[in-house]
Amino acid sequence: IAWDSFLVGWYSMFAGGGGPPGVFGVVFFVFPIAHVAVGVGLTYFVLAGFLNSTVIRVADGMLSVRHGPLPWRGNLDVPTDGIEQIYCQKKLHKSHDDNGHATTSTQYEVHAVISGQKKRLLGGLHEADHALFVEQRLERFLNLEDRPIPGEMTAT
Repeated sequence: IAWDSFLVGWYSMFAGGGGPPGVFGVVFFVFPIAHVAVGVGLTYFVLAGFLNSTVIRVADGMLSVRHGPLPWRGNLDVPTDGIEQIYCQKKLHKSHDDNGHATTSTQYEVHAVISGQKKRLLGGLHEADHALFVEQRLERFLNLEDRPIPGEMTAT
């Protein structure tokens, strides 16, 4: 909100005939365009985080994953007859804070083995139980016997 509000204020000076004249006026107008792009992307990301939900559906021989109502990456359709196994993976994301201290965050993903190929079905889950729940429900619904996959996360 602060980012977008600042840019609205910045550009509203032009609407009232304000801003520096000549070449400085052009620079005054063009300089923040990259900031506007970041603001649009940031606003979309925040709205999608608040409004979107994920629906996983198995019907008519297809497993589909849909994120909405705002369009988001990760939608997919997979024929169920090629699914050999469903499994979960734990992903560690390492970063450094402003003081140079290493921090680690954990996310969980649900994957499928489809005709011998591994494919991510769902990612960005913050709870291991949520990923394991999705795995178990899909395996039960698709009549898949749970078998170990190298690198998979197991329930403890």
